[in-house]
Amino acid sequence: MMKKLLIWLLIAAIGLAGIALAESTANKDVTTDADLVLEEGNDETVIPPLQGVIQEIISPEYHEETGALLSATLVIDTETHGLVEVHFTPETVLEGAEDFAAGDYIFVQYNGMMTRSLPPQVTAEKITAYRFIGTVSQLQEDGFMLSTQEAGDVRVNALAEQLEKVEEGAQVTVYFNGVMTMSLPGQISAAWIVASAPVAE
Repeated sequence: MMKKLLIWLLIAAIGLAGIALAESTANKDVTTDADLVLEEGNDETVIPPLQGVIQEIISPEYHEETGALLSATLVIDTETHGLVEVHFTPETVLEGAEDFAAGDYIFVQYNGMMTRSLPPQVTAEKITAYRFIGTVSQLQEDGFMLSTQEAGDVRVNALAEQLEKVEEGAQVTVYFNGVMTMSLPGQISAAWIVASAPVAE
């Protein structure tokens, strides 16, 4: 009788250990270092895009007839991960600018897979590169008006630190995520602002 009881206790202990091991394996993140976000009320995992300034374009390949970029490795400087190598392939969707160069600010959507190398590497599924070039007017604490050729007058919402180098009459390039309100004037939120010409005296 005692032997049977011990056998049953041993079987129960093995079963519990197996369940704990399975749960541990299921909860282990083996995919990425990315900051994954689970939307409330939604089972879909949202991967925030990488964003930053292109520091270098390595081994670019261009279409012979159109000159469009087909593939390259883009080294971008991000706030979240520091320098990251972004692999741009023929399958990568480019939204916004037809081309880009070192100094441009881009948003990179990827599948969440990031290598643990230095620098880390990702493969871009989509790169968003929107920018307006124009002249600054009506400078305020939370933004300014930008007079552009493409969209006319645009209200640029910006943070105080982004406005430190912006002056009335300056020509600047404003990078943003492609979202602009339907209001008059349209409004965008600046991701990166670069002075593109000296301030007119």
